[in-house]
Amino acid sequence: MILSMTGYGEAIKGSVRCELRSLNHRFFRASISLPPFLSKYENKIESLLRDKLLRGMVYCNIITTVTPNVIKYDSELAKRYRDALKVLKESLNLAGRISIDHLYGFSGVLKIDIDESEAFDVWKETQIVVGKASENLMLMRKKEGKRIEKVTRERVKNISSMLREVKLRIPERIDKERKRVEKISFIEEYDSLYLLERINVGEEISRLEFHLSSINEILRENTSQGKRLSFLLQELLREANTVTNKIQDAPISRIIVDIKTEVESLREEIENVL
Repeated sequence: MILSMTGYGEAIKGSVRCELRSLNHRFFRASISLPPFLSKYENKIESLLRDKLLRGMVYCNIITTVTPNVIKYDSELAKRYRDALKVLKESLNLAGRISIDHLYGFSGVLKIDIDESEAFDVWKETQIVVGKASENLMLMRKKEGKRIEKVTRERVKNISSMLREVKLRIPERIDKERKRVEKISFIEEYDSLYLLERINVGEEISRLEFHLSSINEILRENTSQGKRLSFLLQELLREANTVTNKIQDAPISRIIVDIKTEVESLREEIENVL
């Protein structure tokens, strides 16, 4: 099974809406945007996302129509400001009246507090929508994962087919090298065996076949393993390069180039796998 790291999910409950978007990333990272009165719950939201989504760069946007604010005032402090203004007005012989416009700008006269009870109700709704949005995002990840899995199977099949063609050409290449070596009259038997062994890519071909088989096994498993797939593709490229360097045969090298092209294209897809 393959799961993509790319996806989108949203959910609404009551006054709260959650929008999630995820992109590929080696680890789990979250960028969370939410109303200030919910900021103390940010770590809990990140934990919820981590448990559901496991890996990827996740952008979370939480919107609510509720503003759980309570406006409080300090009448005693306002009176002291008023009395101080009266004294100042008289001492400076100023005209005009002292009004509320002069008082509300002073620090502490008016204060906005959060209604914790209402804020907690919003938080309870937030937990639900984050969970639901995560589920919806995972549905999109599964859908995209099926597409990637189909592409992966097709490319592995193509690579296997090309590898069989390489195997068919290897005996001809070895025979050609043997005839070339036999024509060298002064070469020692040991050196002759060394030259023939130098182009023997049997072990590399076996490892290439093993890696392709391992990829197919991973696709049959019930968990998505993007990191293992990436490692196997890296090993496929390494073995393919070794074959090219050792075999030194134009027709085989052309097939290996095609194999590497398929592997590189597959790596671009697998980079997005969970």
